[in-house]
Amino acid sequence: MSVIIEIPGTLDLRLSPNRNTPPRTLKRLRAKLRDHVQQTARAWRNNEGLFGDEPIIVGPAVIGVTVRWERGRNQWDIDNLISACKGLCDGLQAAGIIANDRDLTWGVVGQIKAPD
Repeated sequence: MSVIIEIPGTLDLRLSPNRNTPPRTLKRLRAKLRDHVQQTARAWRNNEGLFGDEPIIVGPAVIGVTVRWERGRNQWDIDNLISACKGLCDGLQAAGIIANDRDLTWGVVGQIKAPD
């Protein structure tokens, strides 16, 4: 089964592990991303007619992410990008897309920079 969900928005710069973001702020930013992803994923579930709380994907799954940066934003190293997506994985679990985010492995991770 393949699931493609577009999450609007851009990652907050403070989610990058290269920043010295205070732990409380980092926790708040991850929760904000989780909630945003959860709302978007639940809307996708409803549009697809997949009602209820049962996870759609149970067991190992591969996640791919493409970040579309807006004009003026620099691209990140891939390892920083993956680290910043913790809230995204948590949101997919909270929305019932996946049963457990520990079962995820990373597939294609890409970035697209907006034309200047």
